[in-house]
Amino acid sequence: IALWQIGIPAISTGSAHMSDDQHKIIRDYVDTAIVYFDSNTAGWNATFGFYNKDGEWRPGLVERLEPFIRVRVVDEHDDDASKMVEEGRGVELQNLISSATSSRLLV
Repeated sequence: IALWQIGIPAISTGSAHMSDDQHKIIRDYVDTAIVYFDSNTAGWNATFGFYNKDGEWRPGLVERLEPFIRVRVVDEHDDDASKMVEEGRGVELQNLISSATSSRLLV
């Protein structure tokens, strides 16, 4: 909602874990996705993937979307979008999003 408030169309995944249906919907309706999860372990795991406690690889959003669409990732940041908008830091938030890096360079 915060991104829409400053004129940036966005969707929320609802959590760091997305279903196959959610990935398919994103792939079907956009040709570029900019990933903006929190800059913490959970956010980076959701973005790039992780090994679970059983040693199984769980792919992140980048791995699941990149074969189908262009994916960019917002660089490390301190606050979530809601807090930034609430604090009047919309321009800073817009700059973070516009400077998101191609995931192919990060992985």
